[in-house]
Amino acid sequence: MMSPSTFDALMRTRLPPNVTREKTRHERWVFYYRVGKGTRVRLPEYGTTEFDEAYQAALLGKPISRIRGATVAHQGTLRWLVIEYKKSTHFRNEIGVETQKRRDAIFQGMVEKSGDSQISRITSKTIVDAREKRATTGRGHAANAFMKAIKPMFGYAKARGWIETDPCRDVDFVKTKIIGHRPWGIDDVQRYEERHPVGTMANLAMRILLFTGLRRSDAVLLGRQHIRGGVVRFRPSKTSGTSAVTVTFTALPPLIEAIEKTKTGDLALLTTESGKPFESGNSFGNWFRERCEEASVPSRAHGLRKTGPTLAAQAGASASELMAMWGWSTLAQAEHYTKSASKEILGGSAASKLMAGYQTENAIPRTLETGAGMERKEQ
Repeated sequence: MMSPSTFDALMRTRLPPNVTREKTRHERWVFYYRVGKGTRVRLPEYGTTEFDEAYQAALLGKPISRIRGATVAHQGTLRWLVIEYKKSTHFRNEIGVETQKRRDAIFQGMVEKSGDSQISRITSKTIVDAREKRATTGRGHAANAFMKAIKPMFGYAKARGWIETDPCRDVDFVKTKIIGHRPWGIDDVQRYEERHPVGTMANLAMRILLFTGLRRSDAVLLGRQHIRGGVVRFRPSKTSGTSAVTVTFTALPPLIEAIEKTKTGDLALLTTESGKPFESGNSFGNWFRERCEEASVPSRAHGLRKTGPTLAAQAGASASELMAMWGWSTLAQAEHYTKSASKEILGGSAASKLMAGYQTENAIPRTLETGAGMERKEQ
């Protein structure tokens, strides 16, 4: 931690060329080396020997051991473990690119706060405390994302012999409050298309999401090169570095109609008002939300990804068919929809039988007269 005297000196002293300082959300000053618009490199604490060494290395263009925002790593520290784990086969080859980015953000927060902690001193209590702190937000999802990131990392440390006991081994995930994205109903689709008819970019966006099942991040990458002979073949970015699943399915007529009647890009069908592809799935999601609001539709982009398999399952699609179209690598995701559809179909069947029984029962003539249906005794 920076001493008051060092801080006072920092405030009075001009930093070396190409060095800037920033304050983190933890109220700590951090330092970066950057030339012009080049890569920004995190430096150790100003005024230390490590800072001088790292600064000289940066001047010479030599690499500094770091993760995003990390300082020089000393062996046995949490900062060092994160660097080593990110070099592992598990992190590089068995985790998707998008997942790597999310976990890297979690690691960055850990390193900023406790990067110099010795991993040999991290206990199960330490992990539980960190998990519980995160469980107070995000309905428990933040806590579980944290656990998913660190469990394999500490397991890796144990396997390499860097720690004697894995502090995560007996720490479980928390139960989350499941509040999913609201699926679209047919009335939502109709209302949306009344506001955004075929031929508009907004309509094409909705039909791509509904009839391809792609995530926002992939929908913005879909182009004519992925559609050949009426068949869509696309490798989702989330699985490109892991299972490498390629989704393959027929391009349905409503999707083909929207593509033919809309002025699109070539390598990316969806474009902004300036005719350029969307910068990211998030920017597209924000734009699509505004189109939904214009149509008074409360659902959003991801809700269409839930509507598609729901309708397909209700129409009799098998779990394998759902996996092929939506790019799922496990049966669990597909069976969630097929089982729900089976319950609805069986429920509907039972209801129809109940109605048939009710109608049969009510076919018997009835009267309000007491004793109706019984032979009268002769007087």
